Amino acid sequence: MARLAQLSRRAAELVAVICFTAMFAGFILQVVMRYGLNDPLDWTQELCVVLYLFGVFWTAALLLRERDHVAFTVLYDHASPPIRRVMAGLGALAVAVAFLADAPGAWDYVHYMSRQKTPVLHLRFDLVFGVFLLFMAAVVWRSAATVVGLLGRRWRDHVVSPADVHEEGAE
Repeated sequence: MARLAQLSRRAAELVAVICFTAMFAGFILQVVMRYGLNDPLDWTQELCVVLYLFGVFWTAALLLRERDHVAFTVLYDHASPPIRRVMAGLGALAVAVAFLADAPGAWDYVHYMSRQKTPVLHLRFDLVFGVFLLFMAAVVWRSAATVVGLLGRRWRDHVVSPADVHEEGAE
């Protein structure tokens, strides 16, 4: 099972690398064509926008861990572990409920957008925005996993603050 998880992560990383590489190549091509050859291309800008949108949500859904995200933890860092447990649990529960509540609306919007296409590449918008649904599902899954972890016997493993890790490394 660990091998499958590792292969899945590698595949997700490969997709993200291809996406960001293609976006960068499109950007460089656009710069060369616009400023070097004075013949701008329409499709490169649209390609960059679509790949950026896909890349960000793909990476956030499948590759970034909770601690990789920016967080304002001033109160959390100064709370005791039991209070951190409650704060983390309520925060994860609030995020899960909010994303679940928005899921039908997001699904309807993505489905509605299937009727329209991007202006230059003619990509269906549901394919462009569909990755957001994957992102939403991943956020709900991670939030639920956090709540389950906080309810378990090893809940203290889930309430370590970045400040604690920094202090341990400084010793």
